Amino acid sequence: MVEIFVRKSKQRFHVHKGLLCDKVPYFKNMFESGFQKSIEQTATLLEDNPEAFTLFIPRFYGNVFKKPTNVTEDGPRTFRLVQMYAFTEKISLLPILMDYSTTYLISRFVKNKITPSMDIMCEAYQTTHQGSKLRLFGLR
Repeated sequence: MVEIFVRKSKQRFHVHKGLLCDKVPYFKNMFESGFQKSIEQTATLLEDNPEAFTLFIPRFYGNVFKKPTNVTEDGPRTFRLVQMYAFTEKISLLPILMDYSTTYLISRFVKNKITPSMDIMCEAYQTTHQGSKLRLFGLR
């Protein structure tokens, strides 16, 4: 097990090292490099969001494509999904998970005939890379 602390509030997550390192090269480099973090088996992600990390981690303990709880409005759950997408993009993980997240968000907006709020699109723009599929969706 490794401990990952997220944000300045230092919310703590205990994660199976083998599973995490097998699936995510970012964490493999972090915990199997021989540097201090790998010796201590802890990491701190100061700039990342605990709620997004909470959505991200379960993807490795079961079906990567497990559908998130359906909601019918542009609210906090959507905001966290956008943050999870941004975190996934940041660590260059599983383009298929990023594609799934984008497809899920878009189809939810279309199905429920809602548009993303300005807050959601600002979050997507500020936390993703240039050329990100989520940014492109926001522009459309």
